[in-house]
Amino acid sequence: MNRELALVDIELPPGSPPPSTRTVSGAPGTLQVQHPFEKKTDEQILEAEYQKLKQEQQYYEITLVAQKMAIEDLNKKFEELKILKKENPPKQTAKRRDLYATIQRHKTDIEKCHLFNYETQRGLKAYHDSCNRLERDFKEYRVRAKQLEAEFEQLKVDFYEELTEEQIQLEEKDNIIEGLVESNGELARKVKDKEAFIEKLREKLENLS
Repeated sequence: MNRELALVDIELPPGSPPPSTRTVSGAPGTLQVQHPFEKKTDEQILEAEYQKLKQEQQYYEITLVAQKMAIEDLNKKFEELKILKKENPPKQTAKRRDLYATIQRHKTDIEKCHLFNYETQRGLKAYHDSCNRLERDFKEYRVRAKQLEAEFEQLKVDFYEELTEEQIQLEEKDNIIEGLVESNGELARKVKDKEAFIEKLREKLENLS
């Protein structure tokens, strides 16, 4: 694959670092590692995973463009070699053997590029599918979150209604208890009055006897 990368570097601006030293945004291994003990919500975790997949998707798209450029350049050189072969009939010389070996190398390189391109496209499709799944999960999560919020609000309303009803019942019971206490107080006073009256009657009976 060094041959393809070298061909791609021909089209790069002067001063650009070689592919082995360039860092592509989203390339595997360049993502920041999240703190293992940092608490995140489900939505934050899904958002981080979504952004990671987007970065890796961009990396593979850039790699795909570079591979297409390399394939086009190799095809061009291969066509030039075929034209050169037609214009100069092959002879049993070292030049002919070198030309044939060069053609075979280019064929091999083109096959490798096609294979890598196919694998890259498969990877891109997988990441596209993952992004679509994440988007669906986001939508379902938001819908479910709204449902839970509505249920929570309804639970609050029910709770306050039950609490108010219990307070009313407790106030009614308190009023009943206060009434009973007052009634008991009156009965106690009446009992004392009757006891005093009975005591007076007893004293009168004793005096009469």
